[in-house]
Amino acid sequence: MTVLGALYLSSWFIDQTIRSRAQHEIDDTISELNSHLSTIEELSSSRLETALTLLRRQAAPEDRIDWSSQNDLQSTVNHVQLLTGARVSVFQKKDLQFVRIATTIPNIDGHHAIGTRLDPSNAAYAALLSGLRFHGAVYILDQPYITTYEPVTDVAETEVIGALFVGFPLTSLRPVTEAINRRKILQRGFAALLDNKGVIVACSESISSADVKKILDGQPRRGWNIAFHTFLPWNYKIVAAYPEADVDGLIRSSNIAIGVVGLLLVSVLAGSQYYLFYRKVSQPILQIHERAMSIAQGNLDHAPLPVESYNEITDLKSAINEMEKSLRGRREIETALISARLAVKHDHLTGVLNRVGIEDALTREFARYLRSQEDFSVLMIDIDHFKSINDTHGHLMGDEVLKQLSERMASMLRLEDVLGRFGGEEFLVVAPRCGLKDAAILGERIRNEVAKLPLVRDFVVTVSIGIASSELTPRDTTALVQEADKAMYRAKQSGRNRVELASPESVLEAVAKLTQHR
Repeated sequence: MTVLGALYLSSWFIDQTIRSRAQHEIDDTISELNSHLSTIEELSSSRLETALTLLRRQAAPEDRIDWSSQNDLQSTVNHVQLLTGARVSVFQKKDLQFVRIATTIPNIDGHHAIGTRLDPSNAAYAALLSGLRFHGAVYILDQPYITTYEPVTDVAETEVIGALFVGFPLTSLRPVTEAINRRKILQRGFAALLDNKGVIVACSESISSADVKKILDGQPRRGWNIAFHTFLPWNYKIVAAYPEADVDGLIRSSNIAIGVVGLLLVSVLAGSQYYLFYRKVSQPILQIHERAMSIAQGNLDHAPLPVESYNEITDLKSAINEMEKSLRGRREIETALISARLAVKHDHLTGVLNRVGIEDALTREFARYLRSQEDFSVLMIDIDHFKSINDTHGHLMGDEVLKQLSERMASMLRLEDVLGRFGGEEFLVVAPRCGLKDAAILGERIRNEVAKLPLVRDFVVTVSIGIASSELTPRDTTALVQEADKAMYRAKQSGRNRVELASPESVLEAVAKLTQHR
């Protein structure tokens, strides 16, 4: 009876341990993903609030908007987007609707991404009429944005007369998708993230999006333990699930092992040998089971299981140790390959993209331009008198100038702009959704900020900048870079510390012409 009782207790203990471990994996998965989403939401909300404050100051100073000057309002929203990277709109209340007056969000196949009017059917409408902000999450140009509508009242603050809209792209969801990809709950479980429309954003590598959708739609849902958690700021859903069959299978396998060992114990050693059985058989099986569960979760940094003698169980321990060692080696190889791939496209000195990386980014942007016909620009930036810095102060000082200058230029760019070292002291900026006029403003800002602040040892470094745009050179990427390079050399020949466009006119003349055309 003592042996049978011990077998029963061992079976019960393993049952509870496995079920508790499975639930712990569910809870741990949801907690980790929720933490990543909270960090991303805090960063994006902070940037959105900055953009909204700037729009409020410029479009509605002292809560007054000049509705008659739509061109000024459009210039204002364009300026706010250029400075912050946010998508912005201004709405005027007319009768029972809010009508869009100015916006930076393009039309897609004839339909505006967030609508040109707000009427009672829109979720933001009631909040705005009550003088309240409305927060939400939408897709703009296939990219998730967090958004805020803010009401604008009359001078007496008695009536809502309009609304300001700001949408900011979510900071990269990469930490969330990476965490989801490496999640595998038990043998066939998974984690997934759904957006506010129920679309699967990411799921574990061990299962396809189609299979996840089937499970969540209820086709094979019976027999699955599924946990949902709603991330309220965006109404995104975190899903963690595993099939009950995995738990039952682990329990069944453990019970069979315990039963076999128990029969051996009863027939050979009887009750007096229970402690020896526990030390030599049951405990090692539990150790092996726990180690296998931990390895299945991706943990490969354990100390080897102790191998004290030679029998079937210790052979199994040795096999587990060898398997973990093999998997650890494979992980190290994969990590090295990822680092090598990053090194191929990044400049080891400055940390920005190298020529291979920036040309790849330029090729992708040109392909996007061909699909959307949204203009983009490239800026060729060259450090003035860089050779004299190397000759006078040494190459180590020249390297320090390159590093600090690249950091300063990167801090001036929008989130979607891409900076790369094109060669030597030349840098190239790819500016998506940026025409020649805006590119000229960006280039002048970079030139002015670089010349204004000293770098190492109080050096004041200047740059010459050449700008080309798909507006004037839409043929191919090679032509764009060549035109920008020619413009940069004109800036050099005109005295350096200048911005030149890929046309004979000066920057101000070119900007004036573009303004007249539009």
